[in-house]
Amino acid sequence: MRLGGKLLRKLDGGSELPLTFLSGLPRIELEGLNAVRVEMHRGLAAYGPELVVVRCTGAELHVRGSGLTLEVMTAEELRLRGRILALELVY
Repeated sequence: MRLGGKLLRKLDGGSELPLTFLSGLPRIELEGLNAVRVEMHRGLAAYGPELVVVRCTGAELHVRGSGLTLEVMTAEELRLRGRILALELVY
């Protein structure tokens, strides 16, 4: 087991910060069927009305749908709107 994993498990039990924040992993929120919000992203790898690929630490988030548009993109968060059909985390 990697040292980082052990450290994160110890911190998760004794910290008020969420584990995702400590590990650098993205926080993904699905808002109904029409929006998805990603915190701690690393930008876009692909963008189109039916597929948006969001870069994340150690993975990519594939958002599939129809009429997908980029509503907000800052260093802290990314928000997509449109008909969300599937979210896939690809390692």
